Amino acid sequence: SAQHMRLSTVRGASADSTEAYDQYVEGETQGSNEEMCQKRVMCSFLIVNYNSRDVLTRCLGDLEDILLSSDYDILVGNNDSEPLHVGSPRVRVIENGQNLGFGKAHNILAREAKGDILCLLNPDTYHFPKNFLLLADKLTDHTHIVAPLLTNPDGSPQAWSVGQTLTPPTLLLNNCGLGKKIWEKTTPQNVDWVSGGAFFIRKSAFEERGGFDENYFLYFEDLDLCRRIIEDGGSIYWDPTTKVMHSSGASSLSRDTQKEHYYASQNHYFTTFHGAQTAKLLRTLRKILH
Repeated sequence: SAQHMRLSTVRGASADSTEAYDQYVEGETQGSNEEMCQKRVMCSFLIVNYNSRDVLTRCLGDLEDILLSSDYDILVGNNDSEPLHVGSPRVRVIENGQNLGFGKAHNILAREAKGDILCLLNPDTYHFPKNFLLLADKLTDHTHIVAPLLTNPDGSPQAWSVGQTLTPPTLLLNNCGLGKKIWEKTTPQNVDWVSGGAFFIRKSAFEERGGFDENYFLYFEDLDLCRRIIEDGGSIYWDPTTKVMHSSGASSLSRDTQKEHYYASQNHYFTTFHGAQTAKLLRTLRKILH
């Protein structure tokens, strides 16, 4: 809620203080108009934190290692009830005061972002390659999302980090182990959806679609956004030659809570794209099978 939203900056600063960040920005924007244009923020990196402080520190460190210019900003949406302090004046923290969910927290960050391009990252992503930022160059008026391959910590492709449009038939095939394992492909290609764990999108394309559907608290909001983009005539580009590590589940809730959110989001997804009757049938089948 609005009363919970405030900006914080560096370790030791009060939760609602923006002094360090303001001083940083002031220092960065001094100079001629030409210099100021060159320092215009091109990309905003958006990260939502929930019970992920240790891995978030690793993520921010690895990210700043590859961000050598000043044309970017980093925003962290803190869904913890306790304030979050980070050790870099280049990172802005938006305190939500409670767990608002993945999509809503990202929508808040997107509205605050200064960049023309957004890069959404999970806090448990790390080990960003030097060519990671080049993915943003592949965004066009038609290609609205560009994503890397997410890998497990051992370097193997992460299952279900990319896929084909989820429909009742493909859901059945996936559950039977017969779905297409696109994450095993090695050549860049257009796909139907990519994980919200790491992707680039133009801010204008994100805003035109109202961002993530906030009816998804957790899970399926990325599939929903990708599907709406494709239905609008856009495309999703996935480049497995660029790899980002992802230690999935670092901010996980209890297993029962995860399942509750997962099935609630699955119900909303199928209601949205396939109608209430289809969603009801899937709920019935789920009860029978489980």
